[in-house]
Amino acid sequence: METRQHDTQGRIIHGFIQCIKEKPVREITNKDIYTKAEVTYQTFFRYYSDKNELLDDLEDFLISELQLAQKKDREILTKLKHALSEDIF
Repeated sequence: METRQHDTQGRIIHGFIQCIKEKPVREITNKDIYTKAEVTYQTFFRYYSDKNELLDDLEDFLISELQLAQKKDREILTKLKHALSEDIF
């Protein structure tokens, strides 16, 4: 993805997160999001059809990040377990 596109999409996501801090998701409008993100409505709709699609993308991202963190934690625990068993025996 081009850097400029990535930055714009990041601004939209950041704008959405700012909105979530201020009110419940069900009360947030697309306009709230693109206003907070300081992008035009055309730009918002270039990336997302509505706030629900944005929310789905954000959920997918967070889940994948949690899974990655879990995998790293398991790897560290496995290494620790092996290190401890080598020290004991």
